[in-house]
Amino acid sequence: MRMCPECGWTGPGERCPQHDRVRLPQQRRPSLAAAPLLGRVLDERYVLVDHIGGGGGGVVYAALQRPLDRVGAIKVLHGHLTATPDARARFLQEAKALSRLKSRQTVAVYDFGVTRVVQTTGGSTRPADVAYMVMEFVAGESLAARIARCGPLAPLEAANIVRDLAGSLDEAHRRGIVHRDIKPRNIILGVDPDRPTAQIARVIDFGIAAFAGEEETQSSEHVIGTPHYMAPELCHPSRRAEVAGPTDVYAVGVTLFEMLTGHRPFRGPEALGILYQ
Repeated sequence: MRMCPECGWTGPGERCPQHDRVRLPQQRRPSLAAAPLLGRVLDERYVLVDHIGGGGGGVVYAALQRPLDRVGAIKVLHGHLTATPDARARFLQEAKALSRLKSRQTVAVYDFGVTRVVQTTGGSTRPADVAYMVMEFVAGESLAARIARCGPLAPLEAANIVRDLAGSLDEAHRRGIVHRDIKPRNIILGVDPDRPTAQIARVIDFGIAAFAGEEETQSSEHVIGTPHYMAPELCHPSRRAEVAGPTDVYAVGVTLFEMLTGHRPFRGPEALGILYQ
């Protein structure tokens, strides 16, 4: 049975007349708390049909693109961040970065933009801007999940993953793009479409990417990145001008260490302590 994710309406037609959500299979209704836009249609083209995941920056949905009937993944920036000029600009910068990259080891971006949808908050509805990015849908698990599930990886598998990361980052660096947040959570392990029996590692989330010759969208006083994987020059605002490809190579080295040992080289209860190490 298909119903409105918000009120459970099961009447005729595709969308609930009260909430303007596409009716979805009943089992998807409980995801609405974590995925508030479930059932919405962005730009009258992308139907948000399922909840994939999310984090502090936004929510990722599985989406059906009309009229192509192509399944993709759509990352939607959280509403409070969309309303923040710096965060919104950086999100669109991520989309811009990914749209430039064509490597097999980098998740492709098909489209991005800002549209207006009806949001429901505390029982009331209001229109709000939504910044979104349409990506290739990649089935698989993150490297972080693999390490958590399996512990240290075999050296050959770890080497193959590093080879794939190098393929993605080599193209990015040649185009003047520095990822700045390489870590296991931003690496997806899936089936290689060219070799169905082989695994491929793919890089996602260029959300804090830096571009050669472009100014920062955040103040130099802010430390941007994940402390465990940050190269020394990223920890000091006075050295931010040194951010370049080697900072990603450093993060790949930390990731390799974690793949082989099951833990990170620098650990501690607080971010500042990790940076000091």
